[in-house]
Formats: sequence, structure tokens, C-alpha cells
Amino acid sequence: MLIRKSKISNIIKKEKEKERRLCQKEHDLRIRELNNNFEEKLAHEVRELKKDFRIQIKSFERENERLRREIDMHYVMYKKLRQREEYLDHLSSEIEDVIDTMTIKFQETLQPFYRAKAKIEITKRKSDKKHEKVESIFRAMK
Repeated sequence: MLIRKSKISNIIKKEKEKERRLCQKEHDLRIRELNNNFEEKLAHEVRELKKDFRIQIKSFERENERLRREIDMHYVMYKKLRQREEYLDHLSSEIEDVIDTMTIKFQETLQPFYRAKAKIEITKRKSDKKHEKVESIFRAMK
């Protein structure tokens, strides 16, 4: 039997095409399977990352809220201390005014004593001369 070369070429071509289609289907299935696996793995990792981020965000929010409460608490304490400080400043200025007033009044009350003491000292100096007037004053004081 005689077989033409073109016929053999055609048969080989058809076989090659058939084999190519089968391999293409296999590769397409493998690629789809790999793509699906990759997408599932990626989706799982994304879900895990989102979950971790949510947990971290909640943790940071709790920490942030705690710090805000603490700041508010310290701010209230600061305000109270500031008010006390202003009150003490006011009180100390009032006390200084009272002390100044008392000092002035005390000096005013001692003024006659100092005047009298000064007169006595002057009189003593004059008495050294044995003056009659001075002696009469000393007698009157005794």
C-alpha cells in the first residue's frame, strides 16, 4: 500500500493538534486550579490581616480612650490645683495687707512710748546738770 507523504503529514498534524488541545486543557485546568488556590490563599491571608488589624485598632482605641480619661482626670486635678493656687495667692496677699496694717498700727501705738522715752532720755541728760525743773519732774514720776 502506498501512502502519500502529504497524508502522513496531515495525520501527524491532526495528532499534534489533538495532543496540543489535550495538553492545553490540562494546562488550563492546572492554571485554573493554581489560580483558585492562590486566590483562596490570598483571600485567607487578607482575612487574617484584616482580623489582626481590627484587633490592633480596637486595642489602640481602648488605649486611646484610657489615655483620654486619664488626661481628663489629670486636667480636672490641674484645674482644682490651679484654683487653690489662685486662692492661696489671694489669701497670702490679704494676709500681707493685714500684716502691713498691723505693723503700721503697732508702730503708731508704740510712737507715744518712744516719744515719752525720748523725753525721759532728754530729761536725764538735763538732770545731770542738777536742774531744779528736772528734779521736780523726776519726783512727779516716782
